[in-house]
Amino acid sequence: METPLHIAAQYGQFDVVKFLIREHSVNVDPINWEGWTPFFGAISRSHIEIADFLLRNGANLHHTTPSGMSAMHIAAWFSQRDSIEYLLQKRAHLHKDNNYGIPPMGMARPGPIKRMMFNAQEQLDED
Repeated sequence: METPLHIAAQYGQFDVVKFLIREHSVNVDPINWEGWTPFFGAISRSHIEIADFLLRNGANLHHTTPSGMSAMHIAAWFSQRDSIEYLLQKRAHLHKDNNYGIPPMGMARPGPIKRMMFNAQEQLDED
């Protein structure tokens, strides 16, 4: 089930997100029928300000869906460069495979986003 918070986060309605959390103390991590939290919805559309607000209010950065999809998988699948950069800054898992053995980079289409993820992975390997 989609909650009002899921819908507001996915569609970039930051005022509604703040209202629901601050005024109504809603759960920041309700899970919908796909296993997505509102954080996933914000990440899927690069609503970084909303994603950051959700994290600062207790959202789980490392939540995974029943199929093992992380926020990084979602950002890669939807080609959301800003979301990937944000998740990398927050140290989201870049190497963790989903239940089908696919890492987030495997979800990205060939091109600049995949190169960015590859470069980030190389940097992590060097550290």
